[in-house]
Order: sequence, then C-alpha cells, then structure tokens
Amino acid sequence: MKYPKNYNCTQNELYAVCAQGWEVCNQNIAAFTAFKPKYNATFVQERKDEVGAVMRLADNFKRSAAQELLRLTLSNEANKCLTLWRKLKSYIEEAWPGDEQSAMLKSAGVSSYREAYKYRWEACMHLVTSAETFVLEHGTVLLAGNNMPESFTAAISEQQAAYKKAYDAFLDSLNKGSMLTRDKVEANNKLYKELNSMFSDARILFKGQETLLKQFSFKTMLNQISGPGTAGIKGFIAGLPEPVDMQPGLEMKLLESGKEAMLESDGAYRFSQVAAGAYTLQLKADGYQTLSIPVNVNTGSFTLLNVVMEPEKENN
Repeated sequence: MKYPKNYNCTQNELYAVCAQGWEVCNQNIAAFTAFKPKYNATFVQERKDEVGAVMRLADNFKRSAAQELLRLTLSNEANKCLTLWRKLKSYIEEAWPGDEQSAMLKSAGVSSYREAYKYRWEACMHLVTSAETFVLEHGTVLLAGNNMPESFTAAISEQQAAYKKAYDAFLDSLNKGSMLTRDKVEANNKLYKELNSMFSDARILFKGQETLLKQFSFKTMLNQISGPGTAGIKGFIAGLPEPVDMQPGLEMKLLESGKEAMLESDGAYRFSQVAAGAYTLQLKADGYQTLSIPVNVNTGSFTLLNVVMEPEKENN
C-alpha cells in the first residue's frame, strides 16, 4: 500500500528544516504573538518537541534491521525445506520408476520447486506443505523396500511447522512495518503542514520585508541545509512492492565509492554529496534482476534517474 508523502526532500532534511523554521519563528515571537495569540513560547516549544518525537519513531534502518533477522531465519528454514524435498524426490523416483512418476512429483509440489529455490516464500510454503501431505498419504509405498527412512515422515512434518512459524513471523513483520511506515509518513506530513501554515502566516505578517521573508521559505531553508550546489543522484525505484525500503536483500550503491543510497518507503532514493564524475549505480534485491547503470554526476546539480526492477528470469 502506498503512503504518499507531501514533502519533496528526505526525512532528515525535513526535520532539519522544521527545527530551523520554528527557531526562526521563536526569534520573532513578539510579532507572531501580536498577529495571532496562539503563537507563544509554549506553542513553539510544542512544535519543536513534536519534531523530536517524530524523529524517534522507528525509521527505515531500525525496521530493516529487525526484518533482516527474520528474513535470515526464514532463508535458513527454506534451505532445510529444499534439502528435504530433494530427498523426497529421490524416494519418489525409486518408488514410482514408471509413467506414474511425473504425476507423483507434481502431487509432491515439484511445480513450486523452482520458485522456492529463488526464495519466493509463498512457493516454499506450498512446496513443503505439499511434500508433507504427499508423505502422509503415500508413506506405505515410500517406505517399501527400505527406500525412505521411517524418520523422514516426522522430519518433513517438523520442518513444515518450523517453516510456517518463520513464514508467519516474517509476514507479521511486513504488516507491522507497513503500519510503521504509514505512521511515520503521516507524522512527517503533519510536521510539513504545520510548518507551512506558520510560513503562510509569516508571508502575511512580514509582507514587503523581503530579507525577513526569505527566512520563512521551505525551499530557501532546504537549500541552506542541503546546499544548492551539492551534487548527487536522486529518483524513484519502480517495480518493487511497498514499503520499498523493507524489500529483502535490497541494496543500492555506487560501485566506485561504495556509497549507499538513502531510501524511502515509497521508492524515493537519494545519493547526496557526490563528487562530480562518472559512476556505476548498482541495484539488487532478492528475486529481482541486478541492475548496473552508468550515470554521470555534474558539479552543482542532482542527476535525476528513475529505475525499474524486473523479476529474475526463469531458467528453462
């Protein structure tokens, strides 16, 4: 689900502009109070405190770190599922060496194996569940002639339960991460709205005072913080499910410097303070084709580069 942000900058830049904006308001508090009594020291301090509170909400890196641990656990359990399924395949091939073999392998989940091997979690869930069901239904035939060990039935059932537990935990983290992303974006939008409301009042209050008015411009403050002459790369990543910043295995960096991008949940990214020159932008994520894109950075400007991720191609 997409949670649109109303501010055209990174979160950290937003927080810096808000902090600076409310400080400028505080420096002119007498004029603001005379214009609208709500602008008093308490009101301004509350806005500053609000900026700090929103900054402390779970950010991309904290959410990604927690989810990465769950993803690693899920990957380990998926590998165990794949190992057991390959053993089951061998047992099936020996138990049904004739025309029935293809149908039996299909019943055991062979159609999901290729996707499961790519760590497509739902496919792996289907694979191990199909395998468990197959073993329970055809155990007598599989055990005949000492083909399949008696312990395999319990092993596949235990692994199905272990994978399901890890899979459910991972899905739960995705759902919670989505809610945290929504809360963070909504809180950021509120900060932006409140600041611009104050800036609108400032334009009325200080009309004709051009020097003073420049202090109540979001764009001007953003340039002061980020630097209008700072070079870099920015754009959007398309083709990934949101929240994009929590995509398993997602990595976006410049190969020449190793510098990593700042990523937002909606797919916005930014490389700031990049020296002018030629670079190779590498972008990869689990289950998607790795991209290596040449890009030039010019002095004093941001290069706009939108990228589209494509799922990995199946090997025939």
